[in-house]
Amino acid sequence: MLLEKFSLSKNKRRIIAKNQDLKVVIRPIEINEEKETLFERHKQRFDHSVPFSVYDFLSFDAAKVPGEALAVSVYKDEKLVAASFFDVGETAISSIYAMFAPEESSRSLGIFTMLAEIDFASRNGKEFYYQ
Repeated sequence: MLLEKFSLSKNKRRIIAKNQDLKVVIRPIEINEEKETLFERHKQRFDHSVPFSVYDFLSFDAAKVPGEALAVSVYKDEKLVAASFFDVGETAISSIYAMFAPEESSRSLGIFTMLAEIDFASRNGKEFYYQ
């Protein structure tokens, strides 16, 4: 998607407003017990093509290999409720995977993390966002 043509729809603005109580942190990817637990809970939503591990999508040194990659971590009262991962290129970022706590599904956290990635790309002068 060409970022200069991106605009927030009414629905996306509603999702942002609904999640104003959450803390969003963007930093290099670090897979820890908290993220592995969230992944295990998130993958229970699927009936087929269920991934085995978060490492089905990421390398074991995901922050650096194959290139720079970052994580969006979303916290509710210090508890991780969503995370997404994206690669950072010279002119674009590319989303890798998103996950969220099943009990928070009404918050549309997959879309919320996508919007955080798009915001990051825009603020950092990227031209494109790939999902």
